[in-house]
Amino acid sequence: MRRSCSRATEGSVSSPTSRPPRCWRTFIAEAIEQQATDIHIETYAKDVDLRFRRNGVLCQIQTPISPDNVKKVISRIKVLCSLDIAAKPQPQDGRFAARYLGADGTERAVHFRVLVVPSPHGEDCVIRVLDPALARRDLESLGMAQNVLQIYRTLLRCPSGLILVTGPTGSGKTTTEEVERSLRPLYYV
Repeated sequence: MRRSCSRATEGSVSSPTSRPPRCWRTFIAEAIEQQATDIHIETYAKDVDLRFRRNGVLCQIQTPISPDNVKKVISRIKVLCSLDIAAKPQPQDGRFAARYLGADGTERAVHFRVLVVPSPHGEDCVIRVLDPALARRDLESLGMAQNVLQIYRTLLRCPSGLILVTGPTGSGKTTTEEVERSLRPLYYV
C-alpha cells in the first residue's frame, strides 16, 4: 500500500485539535526536511513533547500534538505498523514506509522503525527515520580517523573473523553495516 507524506511548508503545522492523520504527516515531513534521525513523542499529564534527534542531539519541536489528540496520533502510527492498538500496557515495535516529496520535486521512499512503550501518562513513541537520501555509501564518508580506517579495511579483508559494531543511538551502526555489506557478504549471528 502506498502512503504519502506531503511536504511540510512553513505555516502548515496544524493546530492541536487537528485530525491525527494530517498531524502525523506534518511532523514526519518536518523531521525528514530537518534530516532528523529520530522522532520522540513523550506524553506528560498536561503536555506532550515532540523532539527530533539531529546530529545526535534531541531538539524540542513545536508540536501539533496535545494531550487531547496524542492517543489518536499514536494509534494512527500503530495502525501504519500493523501493531495492536488495544495493547497499551506492553511495548511494541514495528515499521512502515512512506513516500516523501522533497523540496526539489523528487519523490523517494523513506522507511521508519517504531517503538511504542507505556508511560505514566499513556504511551510514548520513538520513530527511527531511515532516509536513503542521508545514507553514506563508502567507508571514507563515515568519519573514521585514517589510522582506524586502515585497520578496519585490513580486518574486512580477512577471510574469517568477527567485527562487533556497537554504540549508542545515532552513532552509525546501521550505516556502517550497510557500507560493509556493499563491500563483501555479511553473516549475522
